[in-house]
Amino acid sequence: MKTLESTRRQDLAPRQGSARVIGRRQLLATAFLALAWPAWAKRSAPAPVAPVVVGKVRYEAPAFAKVDGKFQNGGVVVAVDAATGQELWRAKVYGVVLDPHMEQDVQDIFIARMWPTPDNQCLIIVDEHRRVWRLDLATHVAVRDTTS
Repeated sequence: MKTLESTRRQDLAPRQGSARVIGRRQLLATAFLALAWPAWAKRSAPAPVAPVVVGKVRYEAPAFAKVDGKFQNGGVVVAVDAATGQELWRAKVYGVVLDPHMEQDVQDIFIARMWPTPDNQCLIIVDEHRRVWRLDLATHVAVRDTTS
C-alpha cells in the first residue's frame, strides 16, 4: 500500500525523459518570446496629417522633425512658404517625456489633426491623446486649450 509520503516522492521525482522534453519546451518558449517581444512593442506609423494653408504659408506636421537641434517625434509644426517651399520657421507644440525603460516608439505622440481658427490667427492642433493645442501663428507659441 502506498503512503502519502511515497506518493509525494513519486510525484516530485523526474520521470525518465520528461525533463528533456520540458527543457526543450521552455527553451522554445523563451526563444519565441525573446524574438517576438520587440515586434509587440512596435507601433504602426502615424497617419499623415493634411497640410493647412493660411494666406501664403503652408503649415505641415511632420511625424519626425528636429527642433532646437533635438529630434522630436510628433508635436512639431513647420511653416513653409507656399510658393517657394522654403521653410520659414518651426515650432514645438508639445514635448514628450520618455521613460528610458520602455520602447521609444510606443511612447511617441503624434499630431492627429490641425485646422486654422476662423480668424486665421492660430492653428488648432489635436494630438493622438485627443489633447487640444492652440498655436499662435504670429508668436509661434503653443498652449494647451483646456476649454474643449
